[in-house]
Amino acid sequence: MSPEFLSKPLRSPETGSGSGRGGDAEKPARKLNNLRGKMRDSAYLPSFNEILEAFDLEKAVRKPAFERMQKVWEVRPKFTEFLREQGILYEFYNQEYVTELGTYLVRRISEIKQETGRLPTLLEVGAGDGRLAHFLQEKIQSLGEVNCSVIATDSGESGHAAKFPVEAIDYKDALAKYKPDVVISSWMPMNTDWSKDIRMTESVQEYILIGDDTVTGSPWKTWGNASEDEEESEEEKPPFERDGFSKTYHEEMQKFQIPHHLDFNHVTTASFTRKPSSERLSEGLAEETAKKNLEEKREALQHLALFYNIQDGMIEANLNAVSENLKRQDMYTTEAQEKIMTEFREAFTEVAEAALAQDTSLYTAFRYFKALGREDKIRERVQKGYPTIDGDHNFDLLRACLEYGTDAQAESALREFLKGSSPKYTILEQLQETRYFKERLEIIERAYNQFAQQSGLRNLPRISHAASKIDLINAAQELRKRNYNLAIGVMRSGEPLAGLLDFLGQRTRYVEWHRGWKKQPTWRNIGSNRLRVKQAKSILLCEHDTETGATLRALIPFLQSLHPDKVDISFWIDYHHRNERRVKESGFYNEQFLIRDMPLASLIENVNATVEYARSRLHPPEGNNNNV
Repeated sequence: MSPEFLSKPLRSPETGSGSGRGGDAEKPARKLNNLRGKMRDSAYLPSFNEILEAFDLEKAVRKPAFERMQKVWEVRPKFTEFLREQGILYEFYNQEYVTELGTYLVRRISEIKQETGRLPTLLEVGAGDGRLAHFLQEKIQSLGEVNCSVIATDSGESGHAAKFPVEAIDYKDALAKYKPDVVISSWMPMNTDWSKDIRMTESVQEYILIGDDTVTGSPWKTWGNASEDEEESEEEKPPFERDGFSKTYHEEMQKFQIPHHLDFNHVTTASFTRKPSSERLSEGLAEETAKKNLEEKREALQHLALFYNIQDGMIEANLNAVSENLKRQDMYTTEAQEKIMTEFREAFTEVAEAALAQDTSLYTAFRYFKALGREDKIRERVQKGYPTIDGDHNFDLLRACLEYGTDAQAESALREFLKGSSPKYTILEQLQETRYFKERLEIIERAYNQFAQQSGLRNLPRISHAASKIDLINAAQELRKRNYNLAIGVMRSGEPLAGLLDFLGQRTRYVEWHRGWKKQPTWRNIGSNRLRVKQAKSILLCEHDTETGATLRALIPFLQSLHPDKVDISFWIDYHHRNERRVKESGFYNEQFLIRDMPLASLIENVNATVEYARSRLHPPEGNNNNV
């Protein structure tokens, strides 16, 4: 699979075709030194052409294969040494590749969200230093259409130091913990197949493999490519196909991949997508139906239908697809088709009705009735009485309580759920779309946005990384309990939390400073900042994250002038390791807080207290005659 750029001229969006003299005649050695300097910033992502030009490869890739390989052999030692300097093991990621992969993921996120009604979970296994997950997260967020976190995990066995947040956990444990919808594996270890465990994880709708398909993982077991070294490759169907997945190669991404060995012919990106249950069913159904009559087939039909549709949660869509599939096969009479579809529907209805009578099986019933368009059944059951939520489990049941139950039922279910031990921040993003939270957030946002408009602040932000509006409101109330004399918001970046604290009555001021600004930090006259601040014994600094640490260092003399006994700091974005390191290096700040990690024990009380306060601030004031 030879990339397109091997046969087509390259043109860089910044530098043109690379021909002629002047700026483009700059020697590769100087360009390599420039690239080396930029790469000192771990957050810098070079362009595709910038990398090729630094190693004098932009012309070589357009030459015939033999001449191209001569240049590659010449450059490879220098290229390998450069990657070693940068701590890059296998692939040199670039802007164009991340853009193509990020754009594809945004589309898949939207499709999965439309199918399931929730934001999907994206997991990278074997993430190494976390570089790919970091840049994908930035790209997904910059596209603005959806906002979904990319969770980077790695066992740490390779000893590759993390430059970005990476959770130390084995890939199997990560699959069990996060139950991802989409899994990314870049350069899977040689002769080791993780794909089987990924496919056997029921939540996984798609996984993406990146790397050399001749050496990463197993050519047959992982990629489904026939190999003389693997006896299994003589089987008729590759493993991914037998497990109900289809494979797609992405040439639009492949053409921007730069592997460590510079063998462009083998490096690739492929996605493996779980087939719809109707398609999986029909594949095994066609052969057997020709042999057995409908009566003999009844039990098998029900079993397969229930198994696959519980997994996918798209019963109605699958039934329609099965019906169309039966017609296309042209091996059933119209009467036979109708009987098969009737049996499918009857099977779903029987199971859903039976599950509805048992508290332990309500989540199954709710998934069936929702898929069949009978949400009235869910509402009716929830309002009859509070179904028990078992700690971390039964998320669908919890969401049903928050959507259809009374406020008392919703809060009881939420309290039970919060007793569990699993991370809640990914869950809160989805729960804030339920009736219980939407009604409350609507009141809070209206009041806060009035305040923001009068004060020159921004409105409450959209979900950012793993922090939701619920997290933000909970964190503001928890931090108010610490009785700081003063909260200081770093302009723009720390404004979301500082603005909310200001709105809630916390004494709050705003300061401006950012990298590249030559001035000293300066008070900004926004929000309630109308008086000069002379002294504050305890200060909370609200910041976005520590991109370089420069802001933290620059603010130290400014904060010292207030003569505080202590200064704590809160962060909006979840760069655990980087934040912790920068704060420690400063030697000044006492404690640090991450919005999404604030205690959730008082979440309900914090949200409702904010609602009541917001009502009192609305103009004109709003009474208590609504549902909240």
